[in-house]
This record gives sequence, structure tokens and C-alpha cells, in this order.
Amino acid sequence: MLFPVIQNLLNHKALFLRPLTAYDVLNAFILVAGCSFAGGALGSLLHPRVMEDRKLAVVLTVLFSVLTVVRTGLVQEITSLKYVAWILPPVDRVSYIYGNADEFRLIQTGILFAALAAYGAALVIIRSCICQKRKF
Repeated sequence: MLFPVIQNLLNHKALFLRPLTAYDVLNAFILVAGCSFAGGALGSLLHPRVMEDRKLAVVLTVLFSVLTVVRTGLVQEITSLKYVAWILPPVDRVSYIYGNADEFRLIQTGILFAALAAYGAALVIIRSCICQKRKF
């Protein structure tokens, strides 16, 4: 998140079409925090106490990461995947909403953060139930 801010300062504030404000940085931080929480929660399902096979866990981590990034394109090409794609974090919604936007809207950022937090919380609850069932 700091990379665009630093680049903007080094390039004499010429990186963006309009001046970068603290509001933009705050919205970006909220979105990065939500995406990080959702990704961390998904990764926690592949924890050794949940999934004992480490090789499979690494392969699934890479697979989930790639599928999360390309989910929008996959669903556009193969529409039946939309019924399975809900398993992945809703990170693609950020680019869907802000891909062509000129500025952030706090309400949209809040809705995106809430969706990412709800997804992450659901996965944390699932992981906790699995660990409790396995006596961890």
C-alpha cells in the first residue's frame, strides 16, 4: 500500500491524475486490511492442525491464490463456476467496484470490508470447529 504513496512523492506527485489524499490512503488501507484478513483466514484452513498433509496444503495454497486472482475471468468464461467460486474470498469485488472509478467512496469501501471480514470470520469459525473436534 505504501508503494504508490512513495512513488507519488518521488515523482513530484505526478503518479496519479489527481492529488493523493489521506482519504485515499485510508480507503486503500481498509481494503488491504480486509483482503489480508480474508486471505489469512483461508490460509489458516490449511494449517497443520487442520490439514496434516503439508504437500497438499502447499499445493492448495497456490491453487486458491491463483483462483482468487483469476476468479472473475474464469466465471466469465465458464458461467457454471459461479456456483463454486463463492468458496474463494471476494477479493475480485474490489477491482469490480473500483476498477474504473476515479475516487474512493467510504460506503463502498465499508461494504467491501464487511464482506471480506464476514468471509474471514466464517472461515475462522470453521477452523475453530475443526480444531476443537480434533482436540487442539
